Amino acid sequence: KIFNIEFMFSDDEIIDIQQANNKTLDDIFDTDCKTIYLDYLEVKPEFQKQGIGNLLMQEFNKHILELNFSDNVLLNCCPYIQLKIEEKIPVKILSMFYKKFGFVELLDQKENILMYKKI
Repeated sequence: KIFNIEFMFSDDEIIDIQQANNKTLDDIFDTDCKTIYLDYLEVKPEFQKQGIGNLLMQEFNKHILELNFSDNVLLNCCPYIQLKIEEKIPVKILSMFYKKFGFVELLDQKENILMYKKI
């Protein structure tokens, strides 16, 4: 999905983000630029631990660089909702996965973590 960043968050979320990061939204993002939103990335449990998620993220990063029209990428780091509880990857472990690809925590909302990276 592609959008302008200021339309992504509620007023309360903007306040929480700014307080958590001690910065304004304009300081964090290039708000004049469109932002790519990675809705979710899922690898079914039976195929995890085989490098598939790494390959998907490498291809995603390569693709956004080729597009060359956005300076921001935002994602909602959240274990996939439809999985059984014992199949879900803990949100902190999932955030460590995304950090390997340059994402930074923006706002920890306990069940999910909003993350971003600048391109």
